[in-house]
Amino acid sequence: MDAPIGFIKTGLATSTTLLFNIVFAILGIFFFLLYRTGIQNFMLMQFAPPSRKEFQQVLHQIRVTVQHYLYGMLTVIGILAILNSSGLALIGIGYPLFWGALGAMLAIIPYIGTTIGGILPFIYAVATTSTLWQPLGVILLYGTIQSIEGNLITPKVVGSSVNINPFIALISILLGGTVWGIAGIILALPAVAVIKLIFDHIDFLKPVGLLMSDDVHREEDKFLTEYDKDEYRLVNLLRERQKKDD
Repeated sequence: MDAPIGFIKTGLATSTTLLFNIVFAILGIFFFLLYRTGIQNFMLMQFAPPSRKEFQQVLHQIRVTVQHYLYGMLTVIGILAILNSSGLALIGIGYPLFWGALGAMLAIIPYIGTTIGGILPFIYAVATTSTLWQPLGVILLYGTIQSIEGNLITPKVVGSSVNINPFIALISILLGGTVWGIAGIILALPAVAVIKLIFDHIDFLKPVGLLMSDDVHREEDKFLTEYDKDEYRLVNLLRERQKKDD
């Protein structure tokens, strides 16, 4: 009896920590959006009036991207909460609304959130049910939902707002997690999307923006055609910078 109780305590402690980090990250984004006008005006102040128009366009695109990402994630969380809770209730797992909502909230962590959200009710099912099919049903349920979420729901709802290829996304999530834990993992995608938008508006960094884009496999020929010029070669820029320093 002690082992199942220990599992549940560990699971609840872990989920509480994850939820705290998720709420912390969401609050950070909320306050950034709340004070966006003041932040925007401060950043505009750093540029001379003739060059502010293009920078305003970049800021507008950044704001739209972050807003669409947030609205998209809230939509995904709502859909997953309904699917998770309905499935758990049909299987007969206790507290289906709690586990369903928890799994949906954890889905904000890219790639691994849905898996973590499924492990917790699985442990609970093992500890509280006397049948084998219910824990297996939880695995099947979350595996199916994760497949639908990763291949259909998130790409359709959120993918259009964050034009980042999966390789760059994984690297950004790894770095974000290393630097800032769970909050860094959550904020990694919108942050790298903003960085890409900035690169897209700086001439010599446009090839880097394309490399980060989800369209890179369709426009890969541009690297050896449109961008095959000295002004786009990063090594030349570094050499010029070194010459100026010398």
